[in-house]
Amino acid sequence: MKKLDILALTVMFVVLRRCLPKKAVITISVLAAYSFLKRRLRERRLSSLRGKGKVLIIGAGAAGLCAAVQLQEMGLEITVIERHTKVGGVWEANKYPGCCADVESYLYQFSFFPRAFTRKWASRDELQQYLSDLATSFNLNNSIRFNQNVDKATWNPTTNMWEVTVTDTLTGKSHLHHVNYLISAAGMLRDPKYPSFPTQDFKGQAIHTAVWDPAVSLKDKNVAIIGTGSSGIQAASVIVKDVSKLTIYIRTPPYVAPKVNNQTTSLGRFLYENSDLYMWVKRSARTIFLDTLMRLVFSNRFPSIRQLVTTIMFNSKTRNKIQKLTSGRDEEDRMRKLIPTYPLGCRRICVDNDWIETACSDKTEIVEEKVECLTKTGVKTAIKCREHDVVVFATGFYNQRYFFPVDIIGQNGLRMSECWNYDDENGSSSPYSYLGITVPEFPNFFILNGPSTNPFNSIWLTIESQVSHIKLLISHLSNHKMSSCQPTHSAADYYADRLLSDFDSTVFSDRRCNSVYHANGWPGSWCQTFAAYDDLLMTLKYGDWLFE
Repeated sequence: MKKLDILALTVMFVVLRRCLPKKAVITISVLAAYSFLKRRLRERRLSSLRGKGKVLIIGAGAAGLCAAVQLQEMGLEITVIERHTKVGGVWEANKYPGCCADVESYLYQFSFFPRAFTRKWASRDELQQYLSDLATSFNLNNSIRFNQNVDKATWNPTTNMWEVTVTDTLTGKSHLHHVNYLISAAGMLRDPKYPSFPTQDFKGQAIHTAVWDPAVSLKDKNVAIIGTGSSGIQAASVIVKDVSKLTIYIRTPPYVAPKVNNQTTSLGRFLYENSDLYMWVKRSARTIFLDTLMRLVFSNRFPSIRQLVTTIMFNSKTRNKIQKLTSGRDEEDRMRKLIPTYPLGCRRICVDNDWIETACSDKTEIVEEKVECLTKTGVKTAIKCREHDVVVFATGFYNQRYFFPVDIIGQNGLRMSECWNYDDENGSSSPYSYLGITVPEFPNFFILNGPSTNPFNSIWLTIESQVSHIKLLISHLSNHKMSSCQPTHSAADYYADRLLSDFDSTVFSDRRCNSVYHANGWPGSWCQTFAAYDDLLMTLKYGDWLFE
């Protein structure tokens, strides 16, 4: 333990002793010490793992870089295929105004590369810089092949290796890689989803938040935003300052939580980057809080608690804000359009401080009408046509595409697209897997941020745990001189049954919401606490696996 950790521990003990009874302080201290030491022992165990072989990783976003760092330190030969010109994934591609994380920055980073961001909620630029610095610090850039796409991957049962076809997007030339392990880190937020209604007639400028063009000027323009998920709300709160008029086409009003985006102090930055204990306390406290919300608020066992939180923390505050901002002008109309009537948590909760102010601005019109198409001059709804200079699509991503359209062929010629019932428009309707990471009949193929693994917490925590799980498997294979692993069908079946059971016990399954949480009838998110998923990943149940 570092000297700074001992000092921080002493200060924390003194503060607790002054605030709490002696027995409570002793209990908290013992539990905290046990948890901290358990984490350190886990880190030591994982860092001692070794393996052999070649690994190909699809994607150089957060998940791909995390896997590359951890597996490279095991002694594996790493190749990362990235279709863009830089690392960063979603944080390289998304550059719309106001783009930032909707999870606190001390959870939106990896434990092995701590950084104190300038604010509690990191901006897109800071996150992109963090990932770029991570790649540089761990000497990954020479292992990353930019401007390349993975087209096809076929399992060869004779060599027990993956044969992966990769195409250079600049030259058009294809290369064949032979690797022991194939990892998809393509991510869910990769391919922008455009509206299904006709848009081709519009003569103005139309732009998606995921492929933002900074050359498009919004100054004094009449702008429309279609979509009110996280990106739509973030963009609207910044765009409204420059435009002459903003029309927000809203299908379902979101629940929006406030954020205290205070700057990180110099002392806080120093402690976070130099004290393991301080970092652990910050991350653990927030993780426990979010897991507690998962247990109490989003579980169907306690609907009264969810209703109480909805009323006190969201609806009452929203009503008060609207009353203050409108002064009776269109007050009831704004409340009807901006206050959700569906259960809290049924859709993803957004985080923003200025959403209600933006929606109640004199510049802003909120339109509930269903959009039918874009005309030459604007947007046509079922009721009327409105003219706009610029239309912004904040309509999200094809979350269920995962690693597709890569053609992945496992044992006996089985295609993943067939196994998962995939089509380009709807994605996968039955992403059958074990722990959301591996799939029967596809040996040595691993998925990061895969189906039903996104928790009500930070996805970066999940990614780190998933990579640790992969390390345990590869180490087991190397130690026992085996060459492949895959889960049994019975293990995957049991896991699927558990997923569906957990799903039905949460608000995520509520059909009143059109949400990624129940995309295509399959759980789109992990429906228990992050701690529960992390525990599953840290223990290999050897009976659930076929090793060869």
